[in-house]
Order: sequence, then C-alpha cells, then structure tokens
Amino acid sequence: MKFLFLGTAAFDYSSKLATEFIDCFDLNARRSSSALLNDKYLIDCGDHGLDSLRIAKVDIAKISDVFITHLHRDHYNTEYIESIAKKKNEELRVWVRADAVVPKLENVVFMRME
Repeated sequence: MKFLFLGTAAFDYSSKLATEFIDCFDLNARRSSSALLNDKYLIDCGDHGLDSLRIAKVDIAKISDVFITHLHRDHYNTEYIESIAKKKNEELRVWVRADAVVPKLENVVFMRME
C-alpha cells in the first residue's frame, strides 16, 4: 500500500504557499489536509489540492475516487474536482456524506456515504 500525505494543515495555512513555496513542500508552510492512497484514491481536495498533486508529480488522470471528509473549502474545492475530472476518460467518483448538497459537475458522479 502506498500512502502519500499531500498536506496536513488546518485552515490556518501559511500565506507563503502562494509565493515562496508555490512549487515545493516545506515544513514551515503546510498545505491543507489531503492524502493519496495507491495513486488513485484521493482523500480531500481543498485549497492546495492541485498544487500538492503537481508538486508530488501525480498523474491526476489515474485518480478514480475522491473521498471528501467534509465540505469546508480546505477539504473540498469544486473547481479542483472539475479539473481532475476533465483529465479522465471515465467518470470521477466523488464520495460525500449522504446529506451533502453538491452541484452537478461534468464527468463526476457523487457517491453517497452513510
């Protein structure tokens, strides 16, 4: 099993992520919480999701499922989910709470979790 941490911060992440650390990971500027399991299961995709995947050189077309722990912006960014879905030939499965209110997105199927 391969488990890659892409970010471990809460919403109080550093503003330096937009400038000084835009192209690298740094212990003093943690990114919003996210992890990748076996190169295809993404857990959360918030404010730094795409940058973290780019820096880690992840082929986002291989991501089959995104598991959203909750719908705060530091864990869920609609535009980033759409960007991942556009790179895929098949639908991207995005797992959310059963009662989550989500938009209709092209090439995305929302799966409801209990």
